[in-house]
Amino acid sequence: MTHQITLRFEDGATQIIDCRAGESVADAALRARISIPLDCRDGVCGTCKATCAAGDYQHGDYVDEALSAQEAQAGRVLTCQMRPSSDCVIEIAAASDAAGVGTFHGHLTASRALSPSTLTFSIAVDDRQALSFLPGQYVNVQVPGSDLTRSYSFSSSPSENEVSFVVRNVPQGLMSTWLSEHASVGEAMTFRGPMGCFYLRPLERPALFLAGGTGLAPFLSMLAKLADDGETTQPVHLIFGVTRDEDLVALETLDAYAARLPNFSYRCTVADPESRHPHKGYVTEHIDARLLNAGEVDVYLCGPPPMVDAVRSYLDYAGVMPRNFYYEKFAGATQAVQSGEQHLAAADVDDAFDLRLALELGAVQLTMGRLSGEQLTTFRHLADATAAFVSGRRFLDVAGYVAANHAFHQFLIEATRNAQLIALYAQLAVRDYIDRALTASVEIVGDIVQQHRDLVSAFEYGDLNAARDVLAQHAHHSRTTMSRALALKTAPVVVTPPVPEPEAPRCPFHDLQPSLPPYSHELACPVRSCFMLRRDFFDIVMRTRNHAGSDHFTDAFCRFHAGIHRRVDRADVAFHHRGDQPGADVFIANQLDVGGFTHRICRFNAGHQPFGFN
Repeated sequence: MTHQITLRFEDGATQIIDCRAGESVADAALRARISIPLDCRDGVCGTCKATCAAGDYQHGDYVDEALSAQEAQAGRVLTCQMRPSSDCVIEIAAASDAAGVGTFHGHLTASRALSPSTLTFSIAVDDRQALSFLPGQYVNVQVPGSDLTRSYSFSSSPSENEVSFVVRNVPQGLMSTWLSEHASVGEAMTFRGPMGCFYLRPLERPALFLAGGTGLAPFLSMLAKLADDGETTQPVHLIFGVTRDEDLVALETLDAYAARLPNFSYRCTVADPESRHPHKGYVTEHIDARLLNAGEVDVYLCGPPPMVDAVRSYLDYAGVMPRNFYYEKFAGATQAVQSGEQHLAAADVDDAFDLRLALELGAVQLTMGRLSGEQLTTFRHLADATAAFVSGRRFLDVAGYVAANHAFHQFLIEATRNAQLIALYAQLAVRDYIDRALTASVEIVGDIVQQHRDLVSAFEYGDLNAARDVLAQHAHHSRTTMSRALALKTAPVVVTPPVPEPEAPRCPFHDLQPSLPPYSHELACPVRSCFMLRRDFFDIVMRTRNHAGSDHFTDAFCRFHAGIHRRVDRADVAFHHRGDQPGADVFIANQLDVGGFTHRICRFNAGHQPFGFN
């Protein structure tokens, strides 16, 4: 049995394909030799997102980051996962000539650092005429000497002979290390693409470009295309947001485009409150009503996931729906790892649930008495949805419960329309902890489903104190249930395995101890746990070295939010192993550029004499 699928592209082109029973639309298109936006094919990246205008189908498997529940309800689909059960009409978010994906070869012509945090490189493509891309698209570049790839957006014009990229310099990153330490002009390069449906459409109304960090790259390509085409009659404004002053790059290029394109303007903003730049804060703080033009504007957004989510929440809160809203999220590069084992620490789980409780109490304060009847109905539906996966004190379907429980808790946070609160909540590891630890054999503490319903009832009656009490009780029972889960089974995660040392390891920085500044504070911690350093208004990114002197690192909970005004971009933590004795690990963190303070040393003493190193 087959179904007829009509593919409608943005430029008006229409293609009709046959889709077999159980076959995804993407596979059917490939079988028919029709290219549509596609990358991971696993329901993870969201590149293939489209809209089903008519027909019945199964959504398939995917992650929330690729397709939200709201998008799914609105008819959005991932063609790599969608299985039609009738004839369908699908609107592809790309022009018919925007999906010609191929593998290209060339050689490196330039590589340099634009700043300590940003790199740029260029490639001369062997068959340049065969490569056709739209400004804003990306390719998967193979890291020389490996089989791994990294996704980078073009920063160059589609008309240039060479293609260029602006990328983040990731500490210990595979591609970053190669570019910084090993790359030389003339080396062979390979990439596959172009990919993505984030690209510049014809300008029919004012455009607002929002860039976060190296999310500037696709906008450089768009501006280059506008400059190639000549003056645009529509105003284009770019807001370029970064974390620190040193992250501001390509400003001379932006100045050149501003001089060449009279209708183009831009503003930079730095999140660090200690910045010397005249404009500080997050991108959302510099969006005004004039730029949104009462919704008659095309918004293009490229940046890390928290920024994308914050902007979407800001627009919802402002009550402005842009005529078109195109966005692309990017995250840190995926590291090559082998299988190892690391265990959840009960203290970390408790900390995460405590932080969730604090955020939810704030959400209750902001939303009590302000939810509409429709919102309360949705809230009640989400509370009831968790019941299908629980029977008494046991889980019937752990995966189903985790998804339903997450949707329930997230609803209240998103109802606040507070971009910063939503961004903080997005960083919580609670869902990951629950997913890794819970099994069907875990006995549930308390009636968690009824507590969900009681919370909704408190909102229906406008009882703030009752809502607070329910949340506190629910958090206590959730922590206790998780404690039981950890006692029964600790879920492993993939990490880089320890590398055997040929000789007893010695702290390579021990000789630096006398020259180090005083320690800011010292914490006693258990061995082989993941630590969260909590100081007011500091975000911590921690990286652990598995053995002293080794080149193998493990990211230990990439980001922790202890506040919303100051941001820490990196803190390197080295494991110093002294044999196999319990408590023999010493942890010392060197935080870089912490809210204007440089080289702030923090020592974690696991019970033996500490060493000082950074």
